[in-house]
Amino acid sequence: MTEARLKRPILATIICVFELLIFVIQVIGAFLPRYAFGMQDVASGPSALLLSSIGWLSCILAAVAAVTLWQMRRAAFVVLTTRFALGLIWFVVSQLGAAPALRGAPRGSVYLFGILSLAISASIAWYAHDITSPKAA
Repeated sequence: MTEARLKRPILATIICVFELLIFVIQVIGAFLPRYAFGMQDVASGPSALLLSSIGWLSCILAAVAAVTLWQMRRAAFVVLTTRFALGLIWFVVSQLGAAPALRGAPRGSVYLFGILSLAISASIAWYAHDITSPKAA
């Protein structure tokens, strides 16, 4: 059984571009020498490995989400919901103090940015659900 292709709304196209930009920025940022040198003094350990793994998995899922949403597949909702769940795990682990604090950033602004990121991620996942769900005739 194949999925019926839906016409892609303009907001879905914008979300696809946004997701691809997340992927490109993270990949480029990982290989910039300034980024690599700036991260060498960050504490290592289980939480750093967990957060790094979540970051890279979320990056890969951003590219997958862009492609599946571009094709208007139902899988886009599943991928975007998974990204939201990973973001929630990232937020909880970093707020528990297991993650190293950002240099020079007030704790409140980091907290607010995390909440806003989660809200945007949840909104994008819900929107993907709405536009890719089968319509009742």
